[in-house]
Amino acid sequence: MRSTTGMQPIARGAACRRTPRAQTIFTTKKNTASRFGLTYIMLFVFDTVCNIPYYAFGMELASTPAGRDQVWFWNIVLGLSVSAV
Repeated sequence: MRSTTGMQPIARGAACRRTPRAQTIFTTKKNTASRFGLTYIMLFVFDTVCNIPYYAFGMELASTPAGRDQVWFWNIVLGLSVSAV
């Protein structure tokens, strides 16, 4: 294929040279669904691993119910204010 300037294009697809096999690995619906499913499961695993200690250990800082309420209140207030920034 010639361009309008009369020069040959440098290399069609040079930036993305993949074999036909590699193209099918990344573009099949089954593999896309599998990657999405694995990512979704890992999101919830890491979310659970991080958030359960974060929310549970905060309540252990206070020994009275009023103190626990105050810790929870500041946890929510600071969390919302930091996420708003």
